[in-house]
Amino acid sequence: MRKGFILYSFIVFILIIIGVLTVQFHQMSRQAGAMAFRFEKSELVRQIAESAIDEAFAIFFSETKNINSEKFKFLFKHKKDSTLSFQLPIMEDFSPNSGDDLSFIASAMIIDFRDSDIYGNRLYPGEGVGTFQISVAAVLKQRTKIVAQCQITRHHDFRIISLVTSQKRKPYYATNFLLDYALFVRCGMREFQTSTPIKSSYNADNIQIVVRDQSQIPVEKRGKIFFGGTDIKKYLNDSPIFFNVAENFSQYQELFPKFVPKIIYTVPLSDCCNLFPSLRGFQNDLQGMTGVFEAQIGPIWKSQYSGAQGDYESKTKEGVKDALESFQCNTNPGVLQISDNGIMARDPAYAASILEGAIRQRFLYTVKFNLNLDNVGKISQSDKNKIKNDPAYKLFCLPIPKNPISNTNIKTFLTNLAQIDQRDAAKTLPLISRFEDNFLFTSKQQNFERRDGSEKDSYPSPQDFFRKDGGRMHPFDADFRPYAHGLLRSKTMDYFDIFKTSSVYDKAKGELNLRGITTVFDEVTFQGPNQGPVEFSGKGVIIADGFRILSGIKKKATAAPDDFCILYTRGGNITIDTTQEIEAGIMAVGDQGNVIVTKPLKLKGCLVVDYLQLENWANGKHTITYNPDLNRSSSEGDFFQIIPAPQITFQRITEDGT
Repeated sequence: MRKGFILYSFIVFILIIIGVLTVQFHQMSRQAGAMAFRFEKSELVRQIAESAIDEAFAIFFSETKNINSEKFKFLFKHKKDSTLSFQLPIMEDFSPNSGDDLSFIASAMIIDFRDSDIYGNRLYPGEGVGTFQISVAAVLKQRTKIVAQCQITRHHDFRIISLVTSQKRKPYYATNFLLDYALFVRCGMREFQTSTPIKSSYNADNIQIVVRDQSQIPVEKRGKIFFGGTDIKKYLNDSPIFFNVAENFSQYQELFPKFVPKIIYTVPLSDCCNLFPSLRGFQNDLQGMTGVFEAQIGPIWKSQYSGAQGDYESKTKEGVKDALESFQCNTNPGVLQISDNGIMARDPAYAASILEGAIRQRFLYTVKFNLNLDNVGKISQSDKNKIKNDPAYKLFCLPIPKNPISNTNIKTFLTNLAQIDQRDAAKTLPLISRFEDNFLFTSKQQNFERRDGSEKDSYPSPQDFFRKDGGRMHPFDADFRPYAHGLLRSKTMDYFDIFKTSSVYDKAKGELNLRGITTVFDEVTFQGPNQGPVEFSGKGVIIADGFRILSGIKKKATAAPDDFCILYTRGGNITIDTTQEIEAGIMAVGDQGNVIVTKPLKLKGCLVVDYLQLENWANGKHTITYNPDLNRSSSEGDFFQIIPAPQITFQRITEDGT
């Protein structure tokens, strides 16, 4: 009996223990299941939140392309601690399971904004680098109960860049200040005065640079033409850059100032005898004789000189050259034509709207000297004709040459001619032939005679250039270069191979996707597929060690009308080896970069160089069509671009579940 009770009690105890363990196991299993469920949902929500915050950044990156978007305006104003709530359309359409309710709260906040570099130099107003915060909270509910929630907060930098500035930029350094120019030659005066090969000069008979007509573009948006060192108002340089007028320029005479060939001065018999000493022995018989100077102007270059007049002009030109030095002896036609529309190319108002500095034309001013014997009565008409036709009395009115004169008669004539020319202040025009370079590139409205010789004709001065560290900048300064603020560059790549695999350039498709300023520490080659052009969309600048352009560059048909491309190198070469049109701004400036043109150039954009170096250009006609989208009027204002950086500078994840 007792043993049975003990056995029974033991069995009951065992059953109780098993029951307790069963209950505990059941509870633990439920807790483990709940915990696994919670971890599963929490992990799911965290992954969803990460996808959501990636979408949030993608929305900012995409929508800030549009200057009218809410995201652009939010970052552009960059008011500290200001916030912006927005939707996540892709993630809000996502539902992980039926019966689950997934919601999102997305917002952005400005953390800070820096409008100066690490040295304290102020950036162009509106430009800078800031930090903004993106926060996304993902909440998962089943029925009305919160199952899991996750909030992710990230910080990203963003850059605000002025890609195109208006005319109101004074007195600040704007990285794109050279986009105002259709043609800008930084060391123009230096190159002009030191060019030794004829082809490297700005006057050459085998090269022509035509800046296409801009008369249909508003004056404020026209591309300027400037050669550094010719701004005589600032740099007190009396030497202009001149382009020799050629006869093959359409109606070239309309370039000239007003002047009709005529007698400009008369001297008495005594001066005639000083010029030609052989006349002194007949002085009594020549009473009444006078010397007459007759002047005219004409092109400095002709393809052919024919007849007596042609012979006279040709010999006069060679005689003037004998008295000049170096670059002044070059009589080839000027390479620059400011419009392919002949009427506009000769229009002084049009020229004044695009030319800056002392850019002038040079033409031939010739003076003939004749003996007038009409009032001489002591000799016969036959003797008069003999004197008139005697070659000894048909000398050219030339300056005294550099080299010694062996012919005594010529030496006496030129020496006494120079004295007569300097003697009489009453005369209005010089008595010696010369190359005239004191008139503007187009000067038909100026009067050739009403000048005292002290004029320094110049087109308007260029707008001031400014240093990134403040103060005005001379074109010859070592730090004269665009895009000098590395702080504002959005992408940097070490090699061209990386550039080809980036989102910027798809070599296989021949497509450029531009946004902001991209730097490549290598030479970049552009060649479109199937002998076609490289096509681009977006607005941006590529800075590289050099460029090889082997095909055209063209804006995509789907691109915005004002999209543009700028290719810039400081010390490398930009080699253009194509006859296709290149729709881009070409810049090789700041450290003696070179542009090498192996075929006739068709450029739609702008050309900015340290030196033209025309010896590196192919013979023929080269055209530059200015793109007015590179310049903005005062009413349009500056064009800014915002580039959010994908790099995460800070991240915080907060999770919660029940």
